[in-house]
Amino acid sequence: MSNIDKYIKPFTGKKRQQEPEEEKHGLGCSAYGCTRIGSVSNSAGHDAKYVCWIHDLVKDPMDVQRITAAINENTGLINIIDRVTRMSMLELEGADREAGKQNEIDAYFRAKGLPELARRWKDEAAGKREPKIYWVMRLRNYGWWVVNGCKPEERKRVLA
Repeated sequence: MSNIDKYIKPFTGKKRQQEPEEEKHGLGCSAYGCTRIGSVSNSAGHDAKYVCWIHDLVKDPMDVQRITAAINENTGLINIIDRVTRMSMLELEGADREAGKQNEIDAYFRAKGLPELARRWKDEAAGKREPKIYWVMRLRNYGWWVVNGCKPEERKRVLA
């Protein structure tokens, strides 16, 4: 009971019933079966439904289940894309450009036969790479093409 409640007489002698709590979805994507974090919403307020960045690109509601299954099949790739998106530049490049995760991520993509996903050099002699936002856009486009079922040769042609 708050301090103000003791000064206000209740309208009835009955205790107030607690209203049932709304079902809360949490931070997850609202697409059924999706394990990604929901970060995009078309509305605001307490009733907003959030979806992951991949489900936000789905235009046809009939494709949601197919895309969700593809996301779950390609969880490793999508996890890397999400991780790179959230990394700070210091974590990515490191203080001395050798201590960061950048070289490790590039080596991983090359080992998987996907060198086109490695971050490109803008000026290798000067040690400058392409801006992170351009790299993230390429990674997300590639992730979308994978889950949307584009053929590998189409993906490589577009990334080249």
